[in-house]
Amino acid sequence: MNEDEFAENTSPRPFDAKESFRAWEKMRWIFNLAVGLVGVACIALYANHFGRQDLIELIAYGLVANLFYFLGHWAEMFDQTVLNGKLGLYKFRIHIFIVGTVGSMLLTFLATWAFYNFATAPF
Repeated sequence: MNEDEFAENTSPRPFDAKESFRAWEKMRWIFNLAVGLVGVACIALYANHFGRQDLIELIAYGLVANLFYFLGHWAEMFDQTVLNGKLGLYKFRIHIFIVGTVGSMLLTFLATWAFYNFATAPF
């Protein structure tokens, strides 16, 4: 391997914002399905307490969850543009996706559990 090939293989990957955006958008349906299934399970669990106001709050929660999902792409853009790729977040995209999705699923369940158990508590 000559010096030019070595430099080419060790240099940071050029950032492509469109590729990053497309990659995150391809995974969005998996995120929405996973978090949505937890939401449906929570609704089924607390169906006797679920009303019209809860439906409005559920839609708002879904919109906010999708805004937070977009932080994955924003983090990659920040790393590449401000930090000059020092973190190399694009290499950990799938890991960030999995941690964020599982975290959102847990948050959905815990928020629903807390809301219905503490809002309907007799004290």
